[in-house]
Amino acid sequence: MKRFAISLAALALTAASVALGAPALAVYSTDYVPPKALKMGTPQHSIAGSGTVVVKVLVHADGSAQVQGVIRSSNHANDAAALDVARGAKYRAGTRGGQPVTTFYDFTVKFNGKAVSEGTSEGSSGSEGGTASIYRMLRAGNYAGAKSAATSYTTAHPDDASGQVALGLANAFTNDNIAAAQAFEKAGTIPSEYRNVAAQSYALAAVQSQKDNPTQALAFGNKAVSLAPSGNSYFALGVAELASNDATSAERDLQKARSMALSGKASKSERENIDSELMQAALLAKDQTTAQAMADDIKQINPSSTAPARAMANYYYAEGQAASKAGKPDDAVADYEKGAAANPEWAVTGYTNAAFVMSQGDKPDFNKMKAEADKAIALNPNDPNANFAEGIALTQLGVQNKDAAKKQQGLEYLKKADAQAKAANNTTLAAQIENFINGIPK
Repeated sequence: MKRFAISLAALALTAASVALGAPALAVYSTDYVPPKALKMGTPQHSIAGSGTVVVKVLVHADGSAQVQGVIRSSNHANDAAALDVARGAKYRAGTRGGQPVTTFYDFTVKFNGKAVSEGTSEGSSGSEGGTASIYRMLRAGNYAGAKSAATSYTTAHPDDASGQVALGLANAFTNDNIAAAQAFEKAGTIPSEYRNVAAQSYALAAVQSQKDNPTQALAFGNKAVSLAPSGNSYFALGVAELASNDATSAERDLQKARSMALSGKASKSERENIDSELMQAALLAKDQTTAQAMADDIKQINPSSTAPARAMANYYYAEGQAASKAGKPDDAVADYEKGAAANPEWAVTGYTNAAFVMSQGDKPDFNKMKAEADKAIALNPNDPNANFAEGIALTQLGVQNKDAAKKQQGLEYLKKADAQAKAANNTTLAAQIENFINGIPK
């Protein structure tokens, strides 16, 4: 059976929502406050004399810290004592936009003789200093350069939240949305001025990954909504839920996206995209009323659209297949006929499937099978499956009624179907037809 799936390749409301670009970064340089050592630790190792040791420290958002090691030293005999001072220190976390963040910075420990004379934090290779150049590139529109620099920086400093945010932004501005979402995930808390960009990246990543990784798509969609509960975000979440076969949630969230689109400035194509996804969710949820309403709306927006008819047919054909497997041939035939009526383009498939259903079971009804096959043949007399169904019905009626003429008529349809299958290079179907011919009683 020919399959149809409405494309989930792009977000419906992207153009009407967040605009990616350098202006979103303009406030960065004024909102960062680096970490600070509130109280220095006590050295457990002896102090060898005067000198300066710079220690790299990772200060988490909760104020806890991890000493990474010595960056540089003017007196390596003091390195152990400097590490003691850094490990025993009490820290205040750095902040961005007033929110605590996990950041690296350089903690400079100065020794005077046998005493610690001073301990200060610097920004030279800390989170702000280490990523400042990356953000400058982003503000200047050098996104490729920023991406390269952020990739190198986060490889060396994977726990630096500022670096991961910078990488996420660089990926977003170069349209690598799944990588952007992954970087934002590693960053944890997203500064408020970047939440719309991050939300859009999560939304786009959800749509792009829904086919290959629906679980990841669902996580991305939920994160998009948590950052910015916009039409974009709800659309992405609904698409991800639909890919996960959660029809109820998908219909609910796509309804939210549609409501926001109708109250905003969504284009006709954006509305059509939302309606298409919502129609599929409604069909999966067996909500025929909503599905039909969306089909009608799509036709009003775009009279030439074949999406509603194809989606409806696809739904009924799936229902017919399920009914057939459940041993309900009458229900299966009814579903296949509804599918044929919903989309005349695929009506031959619907009637042929209905015909084959009537050939199954302990007591196949070959008269009904022929009736369905007749409808398919009338639409396309050169369809190999339709001719196969017609041939089966006629030969079996001929055998049952000892009607040699009808049996021969059926054989002619079977031979025609065999030739058509071979012409289409459908060797599997041709083999099935030939096996059936060989099994007909002489």
